[in-house]
Amino acid sequence: CYGLLVVAFPVRMAQLGAGESAAGYLWTAIECGGLLGIVLVSTRLRRFRPERVVAAAVAGFGAALAVLAVMPTVALTLAVGVVAGFAEGPNLPAVFAARQRYSPDDLLAQVATTGVSLKIGAFALGSVLSGTLTGVLGATGMMLLAAAGQFVGAGVGLTTGGRTARTPSDDPSCSVRKAG
Repeated sequence: CYGLLVVAFPVRMAQLGAGESAAGYLWTAIECGGLLGIVLVSTRLRRFRPERVVAAAVAGFGAALAVLAVMPTVALTLAVGVVAGFAEGPNLPAVFAARQRYSPDDLLAQVATTGVSLKIGAFALGSVLSGTLTGVLGATGMMLLAAAGQFVGAGVGLTTGGRTARTPSDDPSCSVRKAG
């Protein structure tokens, strides 16, 4: 749902009186928060299954994005942007951990590149829809739609990940199995 924000963020910042180009500050706030989340929180999350961390990070980002959509000032919007990034930060290391944990060594590169390709494709599709849908829903509606997409993604991950995910001991070709 990130792609849905490509037009919504500039429109929202213009609504707040900062001009469309101030959306760059919002993207920067989110990314800085993400870096903080990775550095300060990710190492503490290793005791949890990585797919659970991904679902929690996606849901946390969705919650913060919903709050972000209704902030009345630029300063509050940027502050909540940092919080949104912080919530989403552990997502990337957890995705890498899940790929490494559940992918056989000979397929790890394929799994990783396929995942990246799907993410880029989804972003591009969201970006295409962003212009039209932001015109229909408005910036706030579009940001709330993106937040709802995060909740749907987290819900799907939580309801399907636990039953279908292998553990390292299920397949002797997994890296974790060989190391243990």
